[in-house]
Amino acid sequence: MSVIFLAVTFFTTPSMAFNGAYIQFAEDSRSADEASWQKLINDLHAKGFRQFIIRCCQYEHYKDQNQIEIVEENFGAQGTEQDLIETILKAADQLKDAKVAIGLPFSEFWWNEEQALFNSGAAYELQQEKLEQANISFENLRATGKSMELLKLKREEIANCEEQLKSVRHLFEVARLKFSVTPTQGGGASWIETSKRAIGTLESKYHQHASFQGYYIPQEIPDRKHSREAIASMRLAFQQIADTARQENAERNVLVSPFYTSSLSTPGNYSKEFVELETQLNDLQSKP
Repeated sequence: MSVIFLAVTFFTTPSMAFNGAYIQFAEDSRSADEASWQKLINDLHAKGFRQFIIRCCQYEHYKDQNQIEIVEENFGAQGTEQDLIETILKAADQLKDAKVAIGLPFSEFWWNEEQALFNSGAAYELQQEKLEQANISFENLRATGKSMELLKLKREEIANCEEQLKSVRHLFEVARLKFSVTPTQGGGASWIETSKRAIGTLESKYHQHASFQGYYIPQEIPDRKHSREAIASMRLAFQQIADTARQENAERNVLVSPFYTSSLSTPGNYSKEFVELETQLNDLQSKP
Protein backbone atom coordinates (compact mmCIF):
# COMPACT_ATOMS: atom_id res chain seq x y z
CA MET A 1 0.00 0.00 0.00
CA SER A 2 1.05 3.57 -0.56
CA VAL A 3 -0.87 6.37 1.13
CA ILE A 4 0.33 9.96 1.46
CA PHE A 5 -1.33 12.12 4.11
CA LEU A 6 -2.00 15.78 3.43
CA ALA A 7 -4.31 18.58 4.43
CA VAL A 8 -7.24 18.51 2.04
CA THR A 9 -9.91 21.16 2.43
CA PHE A 10 -11.78 20.67 -0.82
CA PHE A 11 -14.83 18.88 0.47
CA THR A 12 -15.17 20.64 3.81
CA THR A 13 -14.74 24.01 5.45
CA PRO A 14 -11.06 25.02 5.12
CA SER A 15 -9.03 24.03 8.14
CA MET A 16 -5.40 23.57 9.06
CA ALA A 17 -6.23 20.07 10.35
CA PHE A 18 -5.30 17.01 8.33
CA ASN A 19 -8.59 15.63 7.05
CA GLY A 20 -7.69 13.84 3.85
CA ALA A 21 -5.46 11.12 2.41
CA TYR A 22 -3.82 11.05 -1.02
CA ILE A 23 -3.68 7.44 -2.19
CA GLN A 24 -0.87 6.67 -4.61
CA PHE A 25 -0.88 3.03 -5.62
CA ALA A 26 2.46 1.22 -5.77
CA GLU A 27 3.68 -2.12 -7.09
CA ASP A 28 2.66 -3.91 -3.91
CA SER A 29 -0.80 -2.36 -3.64
CA ARG A 30 -2.58 -5.47 -4.91
CA SER A 31 -0.81 -7.59 -2.30
CA ALA A 32 -3.26 -6.19 0.27
CA ASP A 33 -6.71 -7.78 0.23
CA GLU A 34 -10.03 -5.95 0.57
CA ALA A 35 -10.13 -6.50 4.33
CA SER A 36 -6.74 -4.80 4.71
CA TRP A 37 -7.86 -1.80 2.67
CA GLN A 38 -11.11 -1.60 4.63
CA LYS A 39 -9.15 -1.59 7.89
CA LEU A 40 -6.87 1.17 6.60
CA ILE A 41 -9.79 3.37 5.52
CA ASN A 42 -11.59 2.69 8.83
CA ASP A 43 -8.47 3.55 10.85
CA LEU A 44 -7.95 6.78 8.92
CA HIS A 45 -11.60 7.69 9.31
CA ALA A 46 -11.38 7.12 13.06
CA LYS A 47 -8.52 9.63 13.16
CA GLY A 48 -10.60 12.31 11.40
CA PHE A 49 -9.85 11.62 7.75
CA ARG A 50 -12.91 12.09 5.57
CA GLN A 51 -11.57 12.68 2.04
CA PHE A 52 -9.64 10.15 -0.02
CA ILE A 53 -8.01 11.13 -3.31
CA ILE A 54 -6.83 8.36 -5.61
CA ARG A 55 -3.89 9.86 -7.50
CA CYS A 56 -4.69 8.26 -10.87
CA CYS A 57 -6.64 5.38 -12.36
CA GLN A 58 -3.93 4.69 -14.93
CA TYR A 59 -0.19 5.47 -15.02
CA GLU A 60 2.15 5.49 -18.03
CA HIS A 61 5.90 5.48 -17.42
CA TYR A 62 9.22 3.94 -18.45
CA LYS A 63 9.79 0.44 -17.09
CA ASP A 64 13.31 1.23 -15.87
CA GLN A 65 16.20 3.69 -16.14
CA ASN A 66 17.03 2.51 -19.66
CA GLN A 67 13.99 4.54 -20.80
CA ILE A 68 13.17 2.19 -23.64
CA GLU A 69 10.14 0.12 -22.66
CA ILE A 70 6.98 1.99 -21.70
CA VAL A 71 4.64 0.48 -19.12
CA GLU A 72 1.00 1.34 -18.62
CA GLU A 73 -0.43 0.41 -15.23
CA ASN A 74 -4.19 0.21 -14.76
CA PHE A 75 -5.52 0.29 -11.22
CA GLY A 76 -9.07 -0.70 -12.14
CA ALA A 77 -10.06 -4.25 -13.03
CA GLN A 78 -7.23 -6.07 -14.81
CA GLY A 79 -8.43 -9.56 -15.71
CA THR A 80 -8.62 -11.50 -12.48
CA GLU A 81 -6.59 -8.90 -10.58
CA GLN A 82 -8.10 -6.87 -7.80
CA ASP A 83 -9.86 -3.65 -8.85
CA LEU A 84 -8.13 -1.24 -6.48
CA ILE A 85 -10.48 1.64 -7.25
CA GLU A 86 -13.53 -0.50 -6.54
CA THR A 87 -11.88 -1.67 -3.33
CA ILE A 88 -11.36 1.88 -2.05
CA LEU A 89 -14.89 2.92 -3.00
CA LYS A 90 -16.46 -0.11 -1.31
CA ALA A 91 -14.47 0.59 1.85
CA ALA A 92 -15.52 4.26 1.84
CA ASP A 93 -19.16 3.32 1.17
CA GLN A 94 -19.25 1.69 4.60
CA LEU A 95 -18.67 5.09 6.21
CA LYS A 96 -21.44 7.69 6.00
CA ASP A 97 -19.29 10.77 5.47
CA ALA A 98 -16.29 9.40 3.56
CA LYS A 99 -15.78 10.83 0.07
CA VAL A 100 -13.54 9.66 -2.76
CA ALA A 101 -12.14 11.55 -5.76
CA ILE A 102 -10.80 9.31 -8.51
CA GLY A 103 -7.67 10.48 -10.31
CA LEU A 104 -7.73 10.53 -14.10
CA PRO A 105 -4.98 8.89 -16.22
CA PHE A 106 -1.48 10.27 -15.83
CA SER A 107 1.61 9.94 -18.03
CA GLU A 108 4.96 10.99 -16.59
CA PHE A 109 5.78 12.32 -20.06
CA TRP A 110 3.31 15.15 -19.44
CA TRP A 111 6.07 16.95 -17.54
CA ASN A 112 8.14 17.13 -20.76
CA GLU A 113 5.34 18.96 -22.57
CA GLU A 114 4.68 21.26 -19.63
CA GLN A 115 8.39 22.16 -19.42
CA ALA A 116 8.48 22.98 -23.14
CA LEU A 117 5.35 25.10 -22.80
CA PHE A 118 6.88 26.95 -19.85
CA ASN A 119 10.27 27.59 -21.56
CA SER A 120 8.85 28.72 -24.89
CA GLY A 121 6.16 30.83 -23.24
CA ALA A 122 8.72 32.60 -21.08
CA ALA A 123 10.97 33.24 -24.11
CA TYR A 124 8.06 34.62 -26.11
CA GLU A 125 7.00 36.95 -23.30
CA LEU A 126 10.60 38.17 -22.84
CA GLN A 127 10.94 38.91 -26.56
CA GLN A 128 7.68 40.85 -26.50
CA GLU A 129 9.10 43.01 -23.72
CA LYS A 130 12.32 43.59 -25.68
CA LEU A 131 10.36 44.74 -28.73
CA GLU A 132 8.22 47.03 -26.61
CA GLN A 133 11.30 48.60 -25.02
CA ALA A 134 12.96 49.06 -28.41
CA ASN A 135 9.89 50.88 -29.73
CA ILE A 136 9.77 53.13 -26.64
CA SER A 137 13.49 53.91 -27.04
CA PHE A 138 12.96 54.78 -30.71
CA GLU A 139 10.13 57.19 -29.90
CA ASN A 140 12.23 58.85 -27.20
CA LEU A 141 15.14 59.30 -29.59
CA ARG A 142 12.91 60.77 -32.24
CA ALA A 143 11.26 63.15 -29.72
CA THR A 144 14.64 64.50 -28.60
CA GLY A 145 15.81 65.11 -32.19
CA LYS A 146 18.65 62.58 -32.22
CA SER A 147 20.61 62.00 -35.40
CA MET A 148 19.21 59.97 -38.28
CA GLU A 149 22.06 57.51 -37.83
CA LEU A 150 20.93 56.67 -34.29
CA LEU A 151 17.34 56.36 -35.44
CA LYS A 152 18.44 54.05 -38.25
CA LEU A 153 20.28 51.81 -35.77
CA LYS A 154 17.24 51.72 -33.52
CA ARG A 155 14.99 50.79 -36.47
CA GLU A 156 17.36 47.92 -37.24
CA GLU A 157 17.14 46.81 -33.62
CA ILE A 158 13.34 46.88 -33.82
CA ALA A 159 13.36 44.85 -37.04
CA ASN A 160 15.67 42.30 -35.43
CA CYS A 161 13.38 42.06 -32.38
CA GLU A 162 10.39 41.51 -34.64
CA GLU A 163 12.14 38.66 -36.47
CA GLN A 164 13.15 37.03 -33.20
CA LEU A 165 9.61 37.44 -31.92
CA LYS A 166 8.29 35.54 -34.94
CA SER A 167 10.79 32.76 -34.27
CA VAL A 168 10.01 32.31 -30.57
CA ARG A 169 6.29 32.66 -31.32
CA HIS A 170 6.59 29.69 -33.67
CA LEU A 171 8.37 27.65 -30.98
CA PHE A 172 5.66 28.54 -28.49
CA GLU A 173 2.89 27.53 -30.90
CA VAL A 174 4.59 24.17 -31.48
CA ALA A 175 4.90 23.64 -27.71
CA ARG A 176 1.28 24.65 -27.16
CA LEU A 177 0.12 22.25 -29.85
CA LYS A 178 2.12 19.39 -28.35
CA PHE A 179 0.83 20.23 -24.88
CA SER A 180 -2.77 20.12 -26.06
CA VAL A 181 -3.07 17.50 -28.78
CA THR A 182 0.08 15.44 -29.19
CA PRO A 183 -0.35 11.75 -28.23
CA THR A 184 1.26 10.51 -25.05
CA GLN A 185 4.70 8.89 -25.29
CA GLY A 186 3.16 5.46 -25.68
CA GLY A 187 0.96 6.57 -28.57
CA GLY A 188 -2.79 7.00 -28.80
CA ALA A 189 -4.81 10.04 -27.83
CA SER A 190 -3.60 13.20 -26.13
CA TRP A 191 -3.68 13.40 -22.35
CA ILE A 192 -6.73 15.67 -22.57
CA GLU A 193 -8.70 13.26 -24.75
CA THR A 194 -7.54 10.32 -22.64
CA SER A 195 -8.82 12.08 -19.52
CA LYS A 196 -12.17 12.88 -21.14
CA ARG A 197 -12.67 9.28 -22.26
CA ALA A 198 -11.69 7.98 -18.84
CA ILE A 199 -14.44 10.03 -17.21
CA GLY A 200 -17.08 8.17 -19.22
CA THR A 201 -15.55 4.82 -18.31
CA LEU A 202 -15.27 5.66 -14.61
CA GLU A 203 -18.85 6.93 -14.48
CA SER A 204 -20.09 3.73 -16.08
CA LYS A 205 -18.13 1.47 -13.72
CA TYR A 206 -18.42 3.27 -10.38
CA HIS A 207 -21.48 5.57 -10.48
CA GLN A 208 -23.38 3.40 -7.99
CA HIS A 209 -20.96 4.12 -5.14
CA ALA A 210 -22.26 6.66 -2.64
CA SER A 211 -18.72 7.70 -1.69
CA PHE A 212 -17.77 8.59 -5.30
CA GLN A 213 -17.82 12.38 -5.14
CA GLY A 214 -15.62 13.59 -7.96
CA TYR A 215 -12.45 13.52 -10.02
CA TYR A 216 -8.85 14.57 -9.49
CA ILE A 217 -6.79 15.90 -12.41
CA PRO A 218 -3.30 14.53 -11.63
CA GLN A 219 -1.43 16.90 -13.97
CA GLU A 220 -0.14 19.12 -11.16
CA ILE A 221 0.72 22.75 -11.86
CA PRO A 222 4.41 23.34 -10.98
CA ASP A 223 5.63 26.45 -9.17
CA ARG A 224 6.90 28.39 -12.15
CA LYS A 225 6.21 31.90 -13.41
CA HIS A 226 4.25 30.80 -16.45
CA SER A 227 3.57 33.24 -19.25
CA ARG A 228 0.05 34.54 -19.73
CA GLU A 229 -0.40 32.45 -22.86
CA ALA A 230 0.90 29.29 -21.18
CA ILE A 231 -1.62 29.84 -18.37
CA ALA A 232 -4.33 30.26 -20.99
CA SER A 233 -3.36 26.91 -22.55
CA MET A 234 -3.47 25.13 -19.19
CA ARG A 235 -6.74 26.80 -18.29
CA LEU A 236 -8.33 25.64 -21.56
CA ALA A 237 -7.10 22.08 -21.07
CA PHE A 238 -8.41 21.80 -17.51
CA GLN A 239 -11.69 23.45 -18.47
CA GLN A 240 -12.31 20.89 -21.23
CA ILE A 241 -11.83 18.06 -18.76
CA ALA A 242 -14.05 19.70 -16.14
CA ASP A 243 -16.78 20.33 -18.73
CA THR A 244 -16.75 16.66 -19.70
CA ALA A 245 -17.12 15.64 -16.06
CA ARG A 246 -20.07 18.01 -15.66
CA GLN A 247 -21.73 16.65 -18.80
CA GLU A 248 -21.43 13.10 -17.47
CA ASN A 249 -22.67 14.00 -13.99
CA ALA A 250 -23.38 17.57 -12.92
CA GLU A 251 -22.97 16.62 -9.27
CA ARG A 252 -19.32 15.61 -9.56
CA ASN A 253 -16.65 17.87 -8.11
CA VAL A 254 -13.34 18.27 -9.96
CA LEU A 255 -10.03 18.83 -8.17
CA VAL A 256 -6.77 20.25 -9.47
CA SER A 257 -3.61 20.67 -7.46
CA PRO A 258 -0.46 22.81 -7.43
CA PHE A 259 2.97 21.22 -7.08
CA TYR A 260 5.06 23.43 -4.86
CA THR A 261 8.80 22.82 -4.29
CA SER A 262 9.82 26.32 -3.06
CA SER A 263 12.79 26.22 -5.44
CA LEU A 264 11.37 28.28 -8.29
CA SER A 265 9.22 30.96 -6.70
CA THR A 266 8.03 32.31 -3.37
CA PRO A 267 4.77 31.01 -1.88
CA GLY A 268 3.22 34.45 -2.33
CA ASN A 269 4.08 34.74 -6.02
CA TYR A 270 3.04 31.18 -6.74
CA SER A 271 -0.28 31.57 -4.95
CA LYS A 272 -1.05 34.63 -7.09
CA GLU A 273 -0.31 32.70 -10.27
CA PHE A 274 -2.39 29.74 -9.15
CA VAL A 275 -5.30 32.06 -8.34
CA GLU A 276 -4.95 33.62 -11.81
CA LEU A 277 -5.26 30.16 -13.34
CA GLU A 278 -8.07 29.08 -11.04
CA THR A 279 -10.31 32.14 -11.08
CA GLN A 280 -11.54 31.42 -14.60
CA LEU A 281 -12.02 27.70 -13.94
CA ASN A 282 -15.50 28.06 -12.53
CA ASP A 283 -16.09 24.32 -12.62
CA LEU A 284 -12.89 23.42 -10.81
CA GLN A 285 -12.17 23.61 -7.14
CA SER A 286 -8.75 23.23 -5.59
CA LYS A 287 -7.07 21.44 -2.73
CA PRO A 288 -4.23 23.48 -1.16
